[in-house]
Amino acid sequence: MPDERETDSSTDSLTRLESLVSQYHYDLDETYDLTAAILKAVAKAEEVDLLSITGPPFLYDSIDAVALEESLFTDPTSADPQAVQFSFYGYEITVESNGWIQVYERPPG
Repeated sequence: MPDERETDSSTDSLTRLESLVSQYHYDLDETYDLTAAILKAVAKAEEVDLLSITGPPFLYDSIDAVALEESLFTDPTSADPQAVQFSFYGYEITVESNGWIQVYERPPG
């Protein structure tokens, strides 16, 4: 499973002011859900074990991961890339419909 890619995606305009610190590829065929994938990406950014990412803040306070998964990954016929960006754990998180989860540092100020 890849966990690195070029960062010239369609969502770069959303996050061009932040610096990428972590990315993780979510695979629908794996046994874990989107919530776990997002937490893995944040743990990678923090350079800690996944179990160290506990709340508060809690992910569900930032985004409904089940609704996000349903909106981004349930229509396999959609050719248009989609992305959602939200704040969590001191980072800006982008989840793309191609499975990439990117974690960006917030800009200062």
